[in-house]
Amino acid sequence: MSFSPAAVELLSRYPWPGNVRELQNAVHYALAGCHTDVAGPEDLPQEIRRAGAVRGPVPKLTVAAVQDALRQCGGNKVKAAKLLGVGRATLYRFLVSHEASLSHQKN
Repeated sequence: MSFSPAAVELLSRYPWPGNVRELQNAVHYALAGCHTDVAGPEDLPQEIRRAGAVRGPVPKLTVAAVQDALRQCGGNKVKAAKLLGVGRATLYRFLVSHEASLSHQKN
């Protein structure tokens, strides 16, 4: 099992007042609740999701993250969206709006 980039972002932004033990508990919580190979933000404990929201919006997609996800998923956009923790339509909108950046990065 792995964590989506959005879940990793939330985990890295959380202050971890309970140190490593709290991180271990959060990972176990995600493992127990996740029914896929990739844990997303929805699989994390509520306090971690809330803490991420309090600090402002988490940019879910970056050109690098999208390229990496598409590479991992063999170009399958539906699987890449799931890996990124976003809806398929969100990924398609991102691809259209960042088409120049994505094609420039490939060359």
